[in-house]
Amino acid sequence: MTNTDMNLWDVCVLFWNKLANCCRQAIDLLCSMLRLTYRLLWVVGIVMALSVALAVYYTRQDNRWYRVRAIVTLNGPTTNEAKNYYERLNNSFSPSYLEEQSLSLQLGIKADDCRYLGGFHTAYVVDNLDDGTADFVDWQHRNDGTDSVNVRMRDQLGLEFVCSKLSLVPEVEEAVMKYLNSQEQFQAQFVQYTQHTKRQHLFDSVQVNRLDTLTSRMYAQAGALQMQSNAWNLTMGKQSIELPLGDIDHFMDKKLRRDARSTLSTAPIVLQGRFTAQNRPINSRSKWLVVALLLGWIAGCIVAYGIEQRKQIHHYLKS
Repeated sequence: MTNTDMNLWDVCVLFWNKLANCCRQAIDLLCSMLRLTYRLLWVVGIVMALSVALAVYYTRQDNRWYRVRAIVTLNGPTTNEAKNYYERLNNSFSPSYLEEQSLSLQLGIKADDCRYLGGFHTAYVVDNLDDGTADFVDWQHRNDGTDSVNVRMRDQLGLEFVCSKLSLVPEVEEAVMKYLNSQEQFQAQFVQYTQHTKRQHLFDSVQVNRLDTLTSRMYAQAGALQMQSNAWNLTMGKQSIELPLGDIDHFMDKKLRRDARSTLSTAPIVLQGRFTAQNRPINSRSKWLVVALLLGWIAGCIVAYGIEQRKQIHHYLKS
């Protein structure tokens, strides 16, 4: 027992010593870079200025890239099928893409405008309570699909692409929806979905009418007998009959939901709203200026060290 405790203690001590040694080396390196910066400030300053200039040029107004997102409703196609077809558009950015895989040919937009587009990705819509209501879109891809609480919705999907010319968004939106809805597989699935919805709608209507007729007959058969009723029961003397009002409400609610869904189901894939660009660009100037200053300082210290050690480097190369 004591030997095991000592071994564990030794491991902890060894780990602490290694960590302390790494921290000391990091501090020594930082101090050396600060001293080097002080000695050759003009060199480090020039490199940092060049780095900042590159960052400013990269984040200029006409080169800022934005994420453009939307949510679509799937009327027949599955989320995985829609995901695969949509992300196929990324094949046009591959160095070995075929002519028929070009973004211009697939979406029907100008080739010059395609250089302002990129990054076609999807995200699942998550339902927290599994009640059929969308709660959030998993743009960060943190839901792995195995969670029994946060359930991926089967009839909704998030679409995203990256654009540096926001005036193209309406045109790309129309082209993307036309590209998806023109797939023969999706059109066949939409026909099956429409037929299934009509059959379900007819079934709900028949059930509502049957239950309503049954309830009316219960009231009629009571006649002049002593009768009392509440929201769910009908009492005739000592006999109590449960009315099917709850079932009527259930089928009526399903019927109204299907009516609303059928009204919006005009294509295999339908947009919920419009494609909307995010307010903050991907290559925002503030973020890249911080990165440029840090990388410029490191590069400047490397250049300054090379200048200080130029004689040793020259002697080593000649030897």
